[in-house]
Amino acid sequence: MRSYGPARVSPGNERTTAELPNRSTSHFSRPASVVCPIGLHLSMFLAPIELLIFSLQHAEMETNMDGIARRGAAPAEPLGPGSVIWRLAGDRTVSLQGASCLLMQTAHPSIAAAVFDHSAYDADPTGRLIRTIDSIRRLIYGGQGALDESQRLFELHKSMKGIDAEGNRYHALHPEAYAWVLATLFDGLVRYRRAINAPVSEPDRELLYQDWRQVGAVLGLQPWHLPPNVTEFDEYYETMIAERLQTGRVFHRMFKTLVMESAMASPVPYLPNPVWSQLRRPAGSFVRLFAVGLLRPTARAQFDMAWNARDQRRLNRFGTTIRTVNSAVPARVRLDRIASAALRS
Repeated sequence: MRSYGPARVSPGNERTTAELPNRSTSHFSRPASVVCPIGLHLSMFLAPIELLIFSLQHAEMETNMDGIARRGAAPAEPLGPGSVIWRLAGDRTVSLQGASCLLMQTAHPSIAAAVFDHSAYDADPTGRLIRTIDSIRRLIYGGQGALDESQRLFELHKSMKGIDAEGNRYHALHPEAYAWVLATLFDGLVRYRRAINAPVSEPDRELLYQDWRQVGAVLGLQPWHLPPNVTEFDEYYETMIAERLQTGRVFHRMFKTLVMESAMASPVPYLPNPVWSQLRRPAGSFVRLFAVGLLRPTARAQFDMAWNARDQRRLNRFGTTIRTVNSAVPARVRLDRIASAALRS
């Protein structure tokens, strides 16, 4: 299959994996390569070339984003009210896909490394999730404000770089990582709609995918960083699951944080700790249901996450309830505030 985005890059000899924090503690960690004299000399020869390739790929992304800042215009126009994504992504309950998407993202080695090195992701999980959702909604419904959000994200991520647990260089602006985040959001939205018994039709799925590609262009991605159509996207996504993703310390801590295993203090303002202590387990079970249930079966198998027919029946019941409630309440209640303001205008 064709490879989208830049390939993985091995570093030079600046740091060894042994000097790095132990980020990968699960049995999914990849074994270290066997070192032989020929391979070592070849690696030393190739390292400067690979570093140059990585630098050029990052420079391409940074040039794109700098262009947004200089010219005040994005490579693509922001999305508008005629798009499928405006119609499907505005409900508050769409946020239920968030946990599943975060798991898929932190299974990507470069994203996991950036999160480990540059983010206190388990310190304020509720606030972080809210801020992330607001950012995505501004990119979708923000109109010209999506350009400002794109630039803000660029400034936030441009200094996030280092070496991951396998000794590979990473940068948060690397197009492969940016593209993967968008890929998980698209797939998560489609699977959420299926879970609430309101599946996206195949024609709309193609249009929705093109909308996400447009979001990518606003962020500075080039057309070749994501597959051109939904058919090739499915192949790309399954290949990423099988060949690129892995679990490790960040993934497992993220999962425990999402299902509130260690959240003894209330994460919700004004909710007393004694009340939270009674709600923590049911809330964690509910989040786990959507976090694991919205993963593709191949991802659940790759991550060794249990899922059975009883779990599926529970997810189906909750999904039906969500769809029934969303159909009954007025738009001002059903829609997120950013989506609601955009649709009113």
